[in-house]
Amino acid sequence: THPTPITMSWTCARSGHKVYAADNPIQIAGKTFHPAYFTCNACGGKLVLKSTIIKDGEVYHPDHAPADTPNQTVDVTMESQMNVPDPNVFTREFGKSDPNNEYGKDAMAVEGAMNAPKVPTNVGNVNNLEVRHQGVSKF
Repeated sequence: THPTPITMSWTCARSGHKVYAADNPIQIAGKTFHPAYFTCNACGGKLVLKSTIIKDGEVYHPDHAPADTPNQTVDVTMESQMNVPDPNVFTREFGKSDPNNEYGKDAMAVEGAMNAPKVPTNVGNVNNLEVRHQGVSKF
């Protein structure tokens, strides 16, 4: 049996240069980075291991990591329901002449509001009070 070979260098995931053990390589998410190239994939700023976000195999600053977007796929059931035509789309009407309907001026709520007692439209009482208090009969 052969002994396991010792790795003397790695390839930097960002720059493609060789990284040696003396360079203190940074290894994260299966990738190796030279410390000078351990940067955010979005902005290029230097990263610190403590606050690095790994997303889709790349490393990011916490403020620059791409957001997860909803990914709703249309399945067979949803597609079949969306493709069913509405047979009543052009024939839907309210029963205006039907005595049991609740729409139009014959509706119970509208009829009740139309027959409700009305507030007086004149201000005779206010004018009479002014006459009494000011002693004048014309305004």
